[in-house]
Amino acid sequence: MKLASYKKLLALGCFGRKQAEALWRENDSKYLDDALKQGLIRRVRKDLYVSVSLETHQPTVNKFEIASHLSPTACVSHHAALEFYGYANQVFYDMTFISQSKVKPFEFNGVSYSQIFSGISEGVSEQNGVRVTNLERSVLDCIDAFEKVCGLEELEACLDTIPSLDEDKLRRYLPLYGKAFLYQKAGYLLEKRQSDLKLSDDFFDFCQKGIASRRYLGKGTMLNKRWNLYVKE
Repeated sequence: MKLASYKKLLALGCFGRKQAEALWRENDSKYLDDALKQGLIRRVRKDLYVSVSLETHQPTVNKFEIASHLSPTACVSHHAALEFYGYANQVFYDMTFISQSKVKPFEFNGVSYSQIFSGISEGVSEQNGVRVTNLERSVLDCIDAFEKVCGLEELEACLDTIPSLDEDKLRRYLPLYGKAFLYQKAGYLLEKRQSDLKLSDDFFDFCQKGIASRRYLGKGTMLNKRWNLYVKE
């Protein structure tokens, strides 16, 4: 493959077959097949490819960019989104993403990609070529499903590193989940960090209005009466 053609693939970064074939006048798939054979690109999964650096022999795009190209609506979410923003305590080799269409789990370059359900569609943006849930949505997603995505200890460590949250966004997103338990968990976990996260008393009054029956936060044994939640002593 000529250098000019390789540079075109480099510019795409992460792409499907049609995108690559559109680079050449003939729309001939042989160029893409040649690039695969020469190690200039790698196949991530069906109809998704990444360009490869001649110097490092590694993909030129990162796992976040790959995850946000897995479907037209794919979006980095949950703990992976916190990692994208630099607020993860641990680096995981599990990349979580949301998508309106089903994407089967797979592994590429040492990273496991798995789709996770989230019942809301707000709070998504594109940053540096990556579709990702915004910080407030990512925090609520993690609180909602911490058992599946990171565990309570990691979640609390992540929350400890976040400098502030936009409570207007939190107020807007919380009702969309339709879960009283989420009001309890969010109220308890965020109130512990109220000053650091710059959240008002009004926000926690808002959360308290949404709580319902007694629930357990992880393996909690002590009842927190304010949040009607069993928590660790």
